[in-house]
Amino acid sequence: EVIEKRIVSAFPEHKLPALYLMDSIVKNVRDPRYILGFSKHLVDTFCSAFESTEKGLQTQMLRLLDTWPGYFSADILEQIRLRMFQYLKRVKAGAPAATAPGPAPAAAPSPTAMLAQQL
Repeated sequence: EVIEKRIVSAFPEHKLPALYLMDSIVKNVRDPRYILGFSKHLVDTFCSAFESTEKGLQTQMLRLLDTWPGYFSADILEQIRLRMFQYLKRVKAGAPAATAPGPAPAAAPSPTAMLAQQL
């Protein structure tokens, strides 16, 4: 919880290093307790960090996310991708980031592809 709180409360430019810390613990310690602990709030933690950073950091966060299959469940990763898709869709439409997301599309395009289109 300490790392998750740090990610959420950090200045935008400090969120990615805190995510890297979490990533390093999961990949190097490989203790299921850490994976389960981080998984509980991963969707909200990651997406909150993503939505509060600029495009350059978002691109790096997408690269990090792409390394997580095999560590975090496919369901959690899909939830993150869908929420990022909804956020990027709102940003592209010019809506404020705080706008409530609409229903999830049946097959969301890759957030990486959407971000690349915006750059």
